[in-house]
Amino acid sequence: MGKTIIAVANQKGGVAKTTTVLNLGAELTARGRTVIMVDIDPQASLSISLGINAPEASIVEVLGDHRPGVKTIRDVIRPVGNLDRLWLIPSDIALASTSVGMERRPARETLLKQALSQVKGDYVLVDCPPSLGLLTVNALVAADNLAGGGQSLEQQAGRQVGDQPRQRMGAIACLLNLAGGGQSLRQQVGRQVGG
Repeated sequence: MGKTIIAVANQKGGVAKTTTVLNLGAELTARGRTVIMVDIDPQASLSISLGINAPEASIVEVLGDHRPGVKTIRDVIRPVGNLDRLWLIPSDIALASTSVGMERRPARETLLKQALSQVKGDYVLVDCPPSLGLLTVNALVAADNLAGGGQSLEQQAGRQVGDQPRQRMGAIACLLNLAGGGQSLRQQVGRQVGG
């Protein structure tokens, strides 16, 4: 069995995408799986939360224009702390301008998928930006499964991708978060989805 790629995406910010990637990565690692976390958000919250504020190399070098000397994804992947099964491909603010340059590249929707084909592991968790721009579309094209988001996110991404071939994505979980106690709507929804 090959690796499973999970995009954690939502068009809204502050809905625990990064927290989900961190916690899911930690849990899968605790269960003996090898996990690669990919930060494709120019805000770099995942990278910063792991103590990487200004990486020497990041996903920027991978998704940017490919010229001699440009790094591959294997060049930018780094271990998280002293854990031997948890890895990070960091991001930084320069990814914002890189995503603009990606618009001119052929097969621009598949750049992340092509890059991730070079890494080995059980799971790849992609922390997406809070938008449906080209970075998120790249994650959705690369992903086997979507955590967060919703049907409209996948449908809109499908319209942007157009005729690019890809398999149907599965939704692996309904994540209830930021729900305070005592909220009857939260309780009702929780009961309906089995929570």
